[in-house]
Amino acid sequence: MAVYLFCKSCKSTYGLKLRECPKCGTPTAARDKVYRVSVMVNGKRVTRTVPNSIDRAREIEAKLKVELVSDEYYDRREKIPTFAEAWESYSTLHKTGKSWKQDKSRYETTLKDRIGKKPLDQISPMDVHRLISDMKNATTKRKAAYSPKSIKNTHELMSRIFNHAINVMSCKAENPCSKAKPKRSISEVTNLLDEEKLRSLLNTLDRHEDRPTANIVKLLLFTGMRRGEAFSLTWQRVDLKSKWIYLDDPKSGEPEKIPLNEPAYLVLKDQERFRPEKTDLVFPNRKDGKRTDIKRPWAKIKKDAGLPAAFRLHDLRHQYASMLAASGEVDLYTIQKLLRHRSPTMTQRYAHLVDEARKRGTRTLEKIILDAQTGEDEIKSQTGGIA
Repeated sequence: MAVYLFCKSCKSTYGLKLRECPKCGTPTAARDKVYRVSVMVNGKRVTRTVPNSIDRAREIEAKLKVELVSDEYYDRREKIPTFAEAWESYSTLHKTGKSWKQDKSRYETTLKDRIGKKPLDQISPMDVHRLISDMKNATTKRKAAYSPKSIKNTHELMSRIFNHAINVMSCKAENPCSKAKPKRSISEVTNLLDEEKLRSLLNTLDRHEDRPTANIVKLLLFTGMRRGEAFSLTWQRVDLKSKWIYLDDPKSGEPEKIPLNEPAYLVLKDQERFRPEKTDLVFPNRKDGKRTDIKRPWAKIKKDAGLPAAFRLHDLRHQYASMLAASGEVDLYTIQKLLRHRSPTMTQRYAHLVDEARKRGTRTLEKIILDAQTGEDEIKSQTGGIA
């Protein structure tokens, strides 16, 4: 039985005479200390957290001891759900969401065994920091390193579950994710096709026997659309006359529209030839339902075009943006609007390509000046040095 100091940072306890938490190094507060009372009788341990008063903590310690010895103790506190219980409640409301499968996988592979059994009020910012650190040093089931985006998505899921518990389940706990966040990491896009590979892909698509699938790939490349947006696209939301595509349920959650350039316009005109009567989907599957993937035909297209096996369907979106950035004619703000990024931070991954285009512009001026100087030297040589 004892009264300890309680560390707010890492949720651990330590001796009353120590000047800092031995676990995380947080200095002991001069005022507003928090104490942890721990009483154990006949194998049953009861703990309480008491703010500010050491005398009050000792009173509670004595009272708990009497109740436990006389078998009159009962828990007066409101039960705090575990993280697993909060997940179960959260998942019942979000099973129909777009990212449900990914969220379920992240919970089961990363969060369940680690913090599933912990009550929410016992999960500290330090626990979140450790999770982020461990993911950086761990590998997935496929023996690949966790990407910064994967770590960010796991952190966001954890935060959403806490917010659900606080706002929906009326749980009296703080969200530790708000005090422990992964560092932002915007990496440059490197998985791109050079001019030769791009030409090979376009030629392969022109010859591909499955025209609707080839048209999907072309539309992704020519517009920067996301795969799911193309699969959900209906003819009702395509305005070929004004050359706009309207998206009702994009990733941002708000209605958006995409301008059609000439290559994209021709793709949709070609796709009109395959328009079925039973559905309004632009790219339905063989049963006139909504597609969920094109893994097999995409793998064959990549093989026939000689593309790297690691080149993903989503990389077509990066290819689209990178071609615009490298052209030197489109600024980052316009690229952000075309990709429909809510934050300009995401578009920064293409900044190095814009910089290279600017350098090419400078080299153009160098050539003009050099040509002018060369012409002046020729005039001087022909006139005996008189310009």
